[in-house]
Amino acid sequence: MNLLKTLRHAAYVLLGMLGLMLSASAQDYTRQNAIDDATQFATEQATAGKLTQNQSNLWIALAKGYVGWAYDNFSDNLQFDNNGNLLNGTTLQQNYVDTFNKLYAILTDPNTGELNEQLSKQALNQLSPGLYTALPTILFNSANIQNTQIQQRLWAVRAGRSDDQGMAIVADGDKSATMSGKKVVAPVAEPEKKWVTFVDGNGMWSQAQSVNNLPGYNSYAGGVQVGASYELFKGLNVGPYVGYQGTKVNFNGSNGGGSTATDNSVRYGLFGEFVKGGWFTDGIIGGAYNSVDVNHGINISGNGNTFNSMAKGNVAGGEFDSMLGTGYEFKAGNLTFGPTTSLQYTYLQLGGTTETGAGPLNQTIGSQNASSLLYTLGGQAHYDLNITQSVKLQPFGSLAWQHEFLQNGYNLSSSILGQSYNYQTTNAGRDQFIAGFGGNLIFNKCLSAYAICNLVNSDAKIFSQAISAGVNLKF
Repeated sequence: MNLLKTLRHAAYVLLGMLGLMLSASAQDYTRQNAIDDATQFATEQATAGKLTQNQSNLWIALAKGYVGWAYDNFSDNLQFDNNGNLLNGTTLQQNYVDTFNKLYAILTDPNTGELNEQLSKQALNQLSPGLYTALPTILFNSANIQNTQIQQRLWAVRAGRSDDQGMAIVADGDKSATMSGKKVVAPVAEPEKKWVTFVDGNGMWSQAQSVNNLPGYNSYAGGVQVGASYELFKGLNVGPYVGYQGTKVNFNGSNGGGSTATDNSVRYGLFGEFVKGGWFTDGIIGGAYNSVDVNHGINISGNGNTFNSMAKGNVAGGEFDSMLGTGYEFKAGNLTFGPTTSLQYTYLQLGGTTETGAGPLNQTIGSQNASSLLYTLGGQAHYDLNITQSVKLQPFGSLAWQHEFLQNGYNLSSSILGQSYNYQTTNAGRDQFIAGFGGNLIFNKCLSAYAICNLVNSDAKIFSQAISAGVNLKF
């Protein structure tokens, strides 16, 4: 098998030229002829709607890269057996030939040589950097839930203050007086507790369906957070927080390819709340550092053959978080209820990566910069239940609508086989609902514990649930 026969294999696999083959007798078929045919075919397929623009861009890059590499590195003195296997040459040449011969055996009909359109699109979707573009949505979703959990912890502290308004009665012999022969002890104020420290843990689960040729995924996350606040003056409490969050993502469906991602995140910042009468205002400003290990897989089967490949990459970068919210609480007996609203802005930067472990299918993935501006409007309520004289239970419920103003589509620049191409992302979902339920258990004026579950349903076919629980200690 000579060079032109090898290029004929490449044409089938990479160009998808149904019925259009490189002629084995066309000795004047040049490197540029092959690249021009690849570009023209993929462009026509995209125009006709048979390939998406992203699939076409990747196909062109693959064809240019492989055909060009073959012309640059193969010569007619290389020898192949009847199955297209290289009998002499370098290890790198053998790796390239093996990879594309395996794809050829899967993607083409063994009798007619015609390309299987469905399997070819599946292979392109798995090979695309789409899973990398899913990471910002996953991280934004995590930031949103964690900001919500901080607000709910502030509610737990605020709700517990209703027990702190009284005065402690203590014996003070020097200040006692006598009235009608009876000793009366004057009330003395207990020292104010200005510090509140907390520790909490959380777990999150998300499920996303496949949309726009992206793989669906299931994500699992858990983390811990600690912090403290100090009352600077009446009604104003501010303080720092720091925490760790770990997230595991399993991409699934026909476009998943067995891919996974694991994020290790350190989160930190300042939070505060001002309360006056029934009004309250919450604020958060902070950031995070995310380091995401990606296993980018291709797993495709056809004609009794299976091809597996796993490229490894790491993308890392910083995150800026901010939130400003307000609300009003009405009281009716033991019931406290009212509206809430907030606006949160998150900016995320993820650096690029050069994959390893997949030979000729390794890619260089460009950096990503994405922003989220999320508006929330809803309401919440809790009810005071006196368990004993000192223990109080406060069941809690909330419901809110959220609207995303940013997270617009962008181009992700990548390259494969030395050929650059663009991958266009789409706008994220715009609307979602978030419902919360749980409670706060007040043991005494110093110690309380809370647990809250949040459910999020998005029009982007993403459903999430999160549970947080923690302890507040005042001193």
